[in-house]
Amino acid sequence: MVLCSMAIIYTNAWILDNMCPHAATLTAIQQGFGAVMAALCVFVFKLSEPVEGMSAGPYCKYILPLSLCFTVYLWGSNAAYIYLAPGFVQMIKPMGSAIVFLVATALGLEEYSHYKAVNFLLICAGIAVTAYSKFDGSLSADGSSQNLVTVGLVVLIGAYTVVAFYNTGLQMLQKRGVVAGRFNPMTTLLYIAPATTLSMAAFAAATEWSRPDFQCFDKLPLWLLALDCGVAFVFNLSMMLFIGKLSAVAYSVFAFFKEICLVVVAFLLFSENITRCEIEGYFVTLVAVVVWQHRKLAGK
Repeated sequence: MVLCSMAIIYTNAWILDNMCPHAATLTAIQQGFGAVMAALCVFVFKLSEPVEGMSAGPYCKYILPLSLCFTVYLWGSNAAYIYLAPGFVQMIKPMGSAIVFLVATALGLEEYSHYKAVNFLLICAGIAVTAYSKFDGSLSADGSSQNLVTVGLVVLIGAYTVVAFYNTGLQMLQKRGVVAGRFNPMTTLLYIAPATTLSMAAFAAATEWSRPDFQCFDKLPLWLLALDCGVAFVFNLSMMLFIGKLSAVAYSVFAFFKEICLVVVAFLLFSENITRCEIEGYFVTLVAVVVWQHRKLAGK
């Protein structure tokens, strides 16, 4: 999952920066590809059975709201790369995990304890230290750079507030059996991806396709688009499997480890600067993540 996440993030960033600066269009294509692949796996290759009891009522009640949340999250998480560097984006993203914890606790999916709250505060403190270092450096640039950072932060905060509801909804689908049949990662993607594709395509049509400068396929090779969609499909499956086996909160916490890996890659391969303050923040975050995951796997 970490490798797929790294691949999709940097592939998306490269495509959006150099070939197709239209996040909604790109994510609509990715979700359409995922919907087709899931349908083939279920109905043609028989790798999984369709969910029993899935009628119009449960679909509108459970699937459509999650698809809309996923649409906002996908657009926001991709659009952020237009305004912010990939390494900075990865260190801001986990701030939404605190919201995931609050939502999961409110829905009865996670049991609240003072220890867990302190553990989350420690994680967020490490993230805040590293994020402030990056943001403070951006403020020393010209006004346009500051505006881009501000817009990027607003986009990310909005997207990762919505994803809290999406992740907890996935956990409820796979663990609580909200309909007669049971969902697994493949069937979850089968039902969510088509609605996400349509809503994302509608958003792209309203914001991107009507623009006179719209162009997405003139410079984008078909093999690169296919590779990007394939990685997105595998990543979505692995993410849903992780949430189904553990929990939405465990996934959001594990994401911290993934983000640190991505920042290291950004430093080694893309020449992003890492200050001493950031390293200290990463260390605090990593220790808190290890403690959380150890207690989660131990059933505490």
